[in-house]
Amino acid sequence: MSAPRSAIVVGGGLVGLLTAAELLQRGLRVTVLESGEFARQASWAGGGILSPLAPWQEPEAITKLTALSVPRTQAWVTDIAAGYGRNCEYWVCGMRVDGENVEAEQWLKNQFLRYTICGDSVVLPDVGQLRTPRYGQRMVAWLRANGAQLVAHCAADEVIGSQRVVAGQQHFDADIVCISAGPWTSRIKGAGLPAHAVTPVRGQMLLLSQASDPPKQIERSSDTYLIPRRDGRVLVGSTLEHSGFDAGTTATARTKLWQAATRMRPSLVGSDIERQWAGLRPESSTGVPLIGQLSTTGVWINTGHFRNGVTLAAGSAKLLADQALGIASPAWADAFDPSQFAARPQARDGDVNVPVNSILSAR
Repeated sequence: MSAPRSAIVVGGGLVGLLTAAELLQRGLRVTVLESGEFARQASWAGGGILSPLAPWQEPEAITKLTALSVPRTQAWVTDIAAGYGRNCEYWVCGMRVDGENVEAEQWLKNQFLRYTICGDSVVLPDVGQLRTPRYGQRMVAWLRANGAQLVAHCAADEVIGSQRVVAGQQHFDADIVCISAGPWTSRIKGAGLPAHAVTPVRGQMLLLSQASDPPKQIERSSDTYLIPRRDGRVLVGSTLEHSGFDAGTTATARTKLWQAATRMRPSLVGSDIERQWAGLRPESSTGVPLIGQLSTTGVWINTGHFRNGVTLAAGSAKLLADQALGIASPAWADAFDPSQFAARPQARDGDVNVPVNSILSAR
């Protein structure tokens, strides 16, 4: 079987953009189809932490994929695509997690990671972050400059025969088709995933104005985390809501996040809430991403990263590109085989997708 020479990637979030970039680097002609604007859904809304929030609670395959992905992410934003778009503010600021020191230390003793135990907290000094909207914009600019065809406002309706994508009155043909459409992946006819395989989980966040005593590193306590930005602003996240495809914000979440943030760091009381937004994370029924080719249809899948999309996008893209070109993946990558998923409840028929609130330049 000859190597593929062209690819269509359906979905213009970070996972889709990085997948397209990896394939483009391997010499394929690449087209990316996006139903709205590029990198404007979960990829725009994410906080940009380059680590799972509780890595000691993740499956081993996620640990391995994180180790592959984080250096690749740094390479894209500080080297490969460094001259494209605004500064992504890649920053190794560290992360402190409160109240999980016992569980964390048991796990960390078997990992090649630096850490410090401070009372009931664990500090991971090598955890980094970046500004996700700028990361997405940088990848869009790099792809365009390097010859990829990017088609916005082009919603894929159906995949036919694993090599054709139908979008309204248009059709696009390529040797391989990869679906990276987040929670919408399983709704594309012919892709091969049942409707329950990937479901949306809404996450709401706040942006606080410059604080008198902002955190110097990422801080997490229970379900709340604070992400300091270089300019002194602080992101507060995030909710986990099974609300279908509604990406609207609520006053309840605003109050909950504000109260949790000021309990964690009382100095934030003097800050203003500059913005509130929401994004829809794609949760797979396996609890891990779906990365690989569906044996039933021949369609490639790269989705289901849930809260770890920014962290795992670059590594997931490399895995998929390797597989598509016949390069063997490590054994641990078998955990992401999309043919192994189990079903979860489907979103309600009446759910609609509300566009993610614009965060503009302050992000």
